[in-house]
Formats: sequence, C-alpha cells, structure tokens
Amino acid sequence: AKEIFDNKKNKRALVIGSGNMSSLAIKHLLNSNFEVILTSRDYNKARLLSSTFEREVIVEPYEKIQKLLNSIEVLITATSAPYAIIKDHMVEHCSFNRYWFD
Repeated sequence: AKEIFDNKKNKRALVIGSGNMSSLAIKHLLNSNFEVILTSRDYNKARLLSSTFEREVIVEPYEKIQKLLNSIEVLITATSAPYAIIKDHMVEHCSFNRYWFD
C-alpha cells in the first residue's frame, strides 16, 4: 500500500482483524504515515491491540464494517475466519480507487 501513494499523509487504511498479521500490517502502515482504522469481531481485543502502538489507531465497532469499507481506499483483511467476511452486497460504488489486500 505504501508504494501506491506518493503522499501517505491523510491517507486512511482499514485493517480488519486483531491478530498477529493485523499487528504487523498496522505497524507498517503507521511507519508509512497512514491513519489506521482497526475493526474486529472482538472489539475488546481490537482496543487492546490498538493500545500497543505509540501512534493512535482508531478502533471502530465491527457493525460499521460496510460503511468503513465503502469510505476508505486501503483495506487489509487479516482474519482467521474460514469464510469471506466481505460479501458482494456490502460493496457500494465509490468515486475513488480502492486497494484491498487479503
């Protein structure tokens, strides 16, 4: 994601999941000056993960996932779910390019 944008300032990235892969993704996004929004099915685990970083990581409830994925350019899914968590009906047309990584 950091190679896609010349200027990462004011760029937001959504990370879905609160495990080790999410932690690594957040670390690299923060080091590249992204604003990071984190959501997870386990809100308390996401809050705990966000508190391990020196820079702010915004935690949003999982119930807002549809709104979030339709308003943020960069999306990284790092969950242990054995099924797709993003369904076709959740994705709306938007006026910007999206970059999704799984």
